[in-house]
Amino acid sequence: MLQSNHPELTSWIKTPENSDFPIQNLPYGIASSGNLVFIATRVGDTLVDLSVLADFGYFDSLEIPDLSIFYEKSLNELAALPKNTRIAIRERLSEIFSASNMELQGNEEMLQLALYQADQIEMLMPIQVGDYTDFYSSILCYINVQYYMICYCSVVFLLYVDYSIIKTFFDIKISDNVFSIK
Repeated sequence: MLQSNHPELTSWIKTPENSDFPIQNLPYGIASSGNLVFIATRVGDTLVDLSVLADFGYFDSLEIPDLSIFYEKSLNELAALPKNTRIAIRERLSEIFSASNMELQGNEEMLQLALYQADQIEMLMPIQVGDYTDFYSSILCYINVQYYMICYCSVVFLLYVDYSIIKTFFDIKISDNVFSIK
């Protein structure tokens, strides 16, 4: 088990009971405060600007090829990192926010720069979508879409034999396009 997922782990950042964002669940997002847009994570009701942590060297010990990923306006570059690098970032964040760690906890200047209350921040679209995916997850989905599209175009469709719809499902491509985050 990863240390960041350990159920006994607690944070020095106050976290409401039954919060969706305990230290074991550190999400990433794109946050906006005025003109400032930054990659953030959240612990309880507190957002943390990861670019500030990068500025002050909190990720220097990790093997991240380019720390500029923390200054991006989307999570695309972060998501494109190898899995072991993403795990190392999450483990490092968990270490920094752990109740026993004083690195950031005792640094008032850093706390002023890096921490925001969640209700004072606007969250933005986290991924820059480069394309789309249109697919059918099952034959039932396909049939529902066909009924919806054709029934509103022609009442005659109600007399149409379902067999032809089911047969065409096996003749179509499952995916019309490939999703791209770059």
